[in-house]
Amino acid sequence: QEIDHTKPMKEKSSSTPSLSSDRSSANSLSSTMNAAATSSKNNLDSNHTPANETSETAATTATSSRAHTPITSGTSLSSVSTSSHRPTDEDSPILSPANDDDDDDHDDDDDDHAANAPRSYYYLTPLAVRNLPSYQYHGADISLLYQRVLSPLAGWLVDRATPSWLAPNAITLLGLAWMATSYAIVWWHCPGLYEANDRVAGALRGSGDGSDVGDVPRWIFLFNGVAMLAYQTLDNMDGKQARKTRSSSPLGLLFDHGCDAVNSILGSANWMAAMAMVPGSLDRWMGGGGHEFETPPSAVSAAFGGDEVLAALLVFCPMIAFYVSTWEQYYTGKLILPPFNGPSEGLVLGASLSILSFLYGPMIWQSTSLVDTALDACRPVVGSSLQSWKGTVRNMDLIVLSSVLALLQEISLKIRFVLRTHGAHTLRTLLPHALLVGGFL
Repeated sequence: QEIDHTKPMKEKSSSTPSLSSDRSSANSLSSTMNAAATSSKNNLDSNHTPANETSETAATTATSSRAHTPITSGTSLSSVSTSSHRPTDEDSPILSPANDDDDDDHDDDDDDHAANAPRSYYYLTPLAVRNLPSYQYHGADISLLYQRVLSPLAGWLVDRATPSWLAPNAITLLGLAWMATSYAIVWWHCPGLYEANDRVAGALRGSGDGSDVGDVPRWIFLFNGVAMLAYQTLDNMDGKQARKTRSSSPLGLLFDHGCDAVNSILGSANWMAAMAMVPGSLDRWMGGGGHEFETPPSAVSAAFGGDEVLAALLVFCPMIAFYVSTWEQYYTGKLILPPFNGPSEGLVLGASLSILSFLYGPMIWQSTSLVDTALDACRPVVGSSLQSWKGTVRNMDLIVLSSVLALLQEISLKIRFVLRTHGAHTLRTLLPHALLVGGFL
């Protein structure tokens, strides 16, 4: 009673012991009163915590609760940066303040900080910064190869062979590490990408300009094929691992697509080396010494302006496809991959190309065997009208042509869809990339 009168308690303990009407035992009464006094003192100490500490604790608890609130409704980055609607606290559960009257001062500080924070971003608008925590990725790959083979394989590996403690970003980084290692090995043996070309090697040896050219081990192309398949599988696994561990985030999406963008140039360079491609005029590179490089005439190379243009197309085709797909996602909020796309069929074909170079040698792509065989087979039907094409279309030319045609069909569909749904003003965001590619070519 003396403790209760000294400072009134804010909250009475619900477990205050009641005195028994039976006072037959003095020792039992004394023990009960001592226990009650100890309990009251503890409650007094806890209820008289300084106000600032209580407020800070409540604010910390509210912030932690908001940080771990599940995202129930996402918004795409396209609507984030183009919509005129400013989200309220009810729109985003993560950004809504805690319902605590004692935290009004802290909420005011948070609002001031949120209003000033977007000024430090270069690309993101204030509305984009507010909606970024609630962003959810929406995409689909309608490729039959992905749906029937690649996705089930990645799901099985995530469920059976991937521990829950492994971060999805670590899986993404491991996939990129495979491709970076393969690129480093290929660069070590083929720094100019043409060293596996026997014709160039023979010409350089004859002139004394390249005694070590042509000594390229085939196993590096096998490693590149395995690395591409490993990268593809890990790239399909990271998203499934994120959903399994409930760790999906906008940062994970940015990291995943950033690694994909870096990988596009690594894969293109390795393909050129695996096809013994000469990415330019070696005679000009060697100082115009009049080297005689006995390369078969190519109608495709002549039509495009030389092998250097074909090499540039191999580099830019995956880049342009990736850029236009992300451009479409910016406006529609969805990343939809067509039935035939680079991440699925493209990587499988690229890995097969490298494995064939390991089995039959890179010079198989410099021959004209595929078109010549097809013309001979069609001769009874078409006669001799197409026989002039024999020996003028290399197997490598078919790879470049198929890449260009696949790119044209994909980007034409995507650009037409965005123009029809969002208007012609969307083309202005394609202009920087078009100027880069056009200026380079």
